Amino acid sequence: MKTPASEVIRKTALKILTENPNGMRLSDLKFSTEKELEEFIEPDNSKNGKFRSALWDLEKRYPEYVLKEKQEKSAVFFPTEKLQNEKEDIVVPKYSPTARQMYEEMHSRGENRHSDYIEMKAKLMDVIELIEEINLDGFDIKTIENSKEATDIVKALIYLEGLKDLKYSMQNVQSQPRHHFRY
Repeated sequence: MKTPASEVIRKTALKILTENPNGMRLSDLKFSTEKELEEFIEPDNSKNGKFRSALWDLEKRYPEYVLKEKQEKSAVFFPTEKLQNEKEDIVVPKYSPTARQMYEEMHSRGENRHSDYIEMKAKLMDVIELIEEINLDGFDIKTIENSKEATDIVKALIYLEGLKDLKYSMQNVQSQPRHHFRY
């Protein structure tokens, strides 16, 4: 299973906090984390806010490891004693981009290399096969009492139908690049 970028960012931030027992402002922690992961995860910009999104509530996600205090106009994160004692146990998972991230990165660079689609196709087909193995016999949406949950389930079913369509279109992806002519 893929490790989301946000989890890699958070674990890296915890490691950085252990090196700063006097605390770090959120902006400094974000900058340090971006610097540490710049080789793997694109830093935040006006369109991308992965680091901001992953770190703003770090103390809520890891209350046993992080304290957050408001100082002047900024938030400051402090490592707890428990984090300091368990810093060797904090493991930063290996980040591996999803097929969608690979495609978006390739597309943003203006590349159109069809051979990269083969790896993306393999990943998508694995996900689709996993979903197709789920047994929904006897499932009745009418038994869901929470309307929000029922709505989410219906949306998921619609997406699953889209994945089935995608499966058949992905079978046409070639292993050799095609030549496209621009006029």
